[in-house]
Amino acid sequence: MSLVWREQLSAGYKDTSRLHDSHEAFLTRLDRLRQEIEDDLTELSMEHFSELLRSWLIDHVIKEDLMMKPALTKRSPLFDPR
Repeated sequence: MSLVWREQLSAGYKDTSRLHDSHEAFLTRLDRLRQEIEDDLTELSMEHFSELLRSWLIDHVIKEDLMMKPALTKRSPLFDPR
């Protein structure tokens, strides 16, 4: 279990499994894109990479990960979920 996931669970974040699933889907998409780039580095594959990162930052990090903030801010700054 990743450190981030342990932190979410211990902080009482209620949507941990959905967030975990979205991380797994991102890693799958990233792996497919890595293979695409290894097979043939083209301008189109670089556009796919750029779009993947942009959508991850905007749609996931900014929108989804920030939803954890209320649960995580209840913890001490010294909290270590390990």
